[in-house]
Amino acid sequence: ESLTHRGYTYKYDISLPLAEIYPVVQRCRERMSQFPSAFVCGYGHVGDGNLHLNIVTPEYDKEVMAAIEPWVYEETHRHRGSISAEHGLGFK
Repeated sequence: ESLTHRGYTYKYDISLPLAEIYPVVQRCRERMSQFPSAFVCGYGHVGDGNLHLNIVTPEYDKEVMAAIEPWVYEETHRHRGSISAEHGLGFK
C-alpha cells in the first residue's frame, strides 16, 4: 500500500528459483532505466521463492506497461517460475 503514495503501481506476484530473485529485480531496474521516474521494488517470501515485483510511476503509462509485459512473464517462464505464486501455497 505504501507504494501507491508514489503513484501508479504495476504489481506482479511471481515465483522463481532463489538464485534468480535478486537478478530479476536488477534486470527489471535496468529495463526500466529508460523511464527516469520509474521505481522498481522487489520483496517477498524468499524462503519459498516468492517475489512481489512492483514498478511505480507517477501515473499509468502505456509505454511502461509495454516494457513490463510480456517481459515479466517471459522472465518467469525462462527460469521455470510461476505467476500468482503464493496463492498455491499449502496445496499438494
